[in-house]
Amino acid sequence: MGGADQCIFMTFCDAFQAKSPGGRAGDVDDSKWSYSRLSQETNPSQGSVNKFIPVNAEFCTTRQVRLAPNDSFICGQEFGESNHWMEAINDNGVYVMDSNRILQPFDFAGRTGTLDFSVDAKTTGGHGSWIEVWLTAEPMQSPHTDKPGTHIYPRQGIGFTFDADWCPGGFDQSHNALRQVDVFNNYVDTISTVRSPCFTTKDDMANHFQIKVASDHVEVWASDFGGTNFRRIANVAVAVPFSRGYWSLQHAQYNASKAFACDCGPNQFTYHWHAVSFDGPVLAADRSYQVPDSLVPQCGGINNKCGINLGYEADAVAPATRSNFTLPNVDLRGVAKAYVTYNAWYTCCNPKSLLMTLNGVSQVVADPNPDAGSTSGDVWRNAVVPIPLSQLRTGTNTLSFAVPPGARCNGSCPSIANIDLELVRG
Repeated sequence: MGGADQCIFMTFCDAFQAKSPGGRAGDVDDSKWSYSRLSQETNPSQGSVNKFIPVNAEFCTTRQVRLAPNDSFICGQEFGESNHWMEAINDNGVYVMDSNRILQPFDFAGRTGTLDFSVDAKTTGGHGSWIEVWLTAEPMQSPHTDKPGTHIYPRQGIGFTFDADWCPGGFDQSHNALRQVDVFNNYVDTISTVRSPCFTTKDDMANHFQIKVASDHVEVWASDFGGTNFRRIANVAVAVPFSRGYWSLQHAQYNASKAFACDCGPNQFTYHWHAVSFDGPVLAADRSYQVPDSLVPQCGGINNKCGINLGYEADAVAPATRSNFTLPNVDLRGVAKAYVTYNAWYTCCNPKSLLMTLNGVSQVVADPNPDAGSTSGDVWRNAVVPIPLSQLRTGTNTLSFAVPPGARCNGSCPSIANIDLELVRG
């Protein structure tokens, strides 16, 4: 695992040795990462807008009750260990996920590039708790395959899902494996079912991983818990339709108690992540100006639990008030491209688009995924909206979202979460 939480590579390196509290990422450094959370518990007509509830998280050798954004935290030194990053989820019986995206682009043009990280990659299977790793061409929030309440396909991307349920021990969290590799091109998913050999897992005992990506194949290397027996578990022929992108590390849960025979298992899981690094040419990290979560207390809803809303509901008419944001201290030096990126919650009956206004210039942003049938229910989606540099200002910028003119919400307007203004340098 690179020793005492040390990086293997230095092109990008975060060993989580220092806390950087504030922002959506909790203790994780917002200048290196864009953190996003999504919950199926989203029903604006009943007051829930991307709602999360408290989690009884593992805090190194102790436990602490944590609530977003402090469900992402760093500890270690206070217990005589090396610092590392942890994140925890209480799924409250629904589908919930968090995703942490590296802001520095990863370039593997003409070569095989490698991402290195360590995490206690335990799982209770796809109806439980598991990890995923994604590489996407665009700086999108929360890339994910189709699960209840999420359908966040990238335009171009490749995803690795670790949620084996065929390994020894069944659902006892003692083993895991790579289930599949998804490659997206223009939102179309090509699935490679892998069912790799199993590796052993144990809570708070990290597995060491390397994911190697080339234009025509990917390899996954993994160790048993504690870093022993590091070996290649998958070599998959794929056609990767891009050569530069962004890595995202994910924790997903789907009503995890049902993964146990008694239907009474835990709905709360903590993953312990250690040094993350990748190789290749050194590219400047994107500048990310991140809208804070709404942090509105909310009680009731599913299982009548109290928690906190992280998202915002779009206004039925412009100008926006509930989803009107100020982005200060924007630095445009050396910027080559700019995007507004966010997640949007659409239902069967509200418009599948939003009126976005940036510095007084408005545009209607439709759901980019052409698979219209996937929004027949209530789902989270993504948008990555290119912005002309001439539209931006050095210093303070304003951003708002509303329902497009003439559209009707029919009782539930779209919701927005995980909003960034992202500036790409070079």
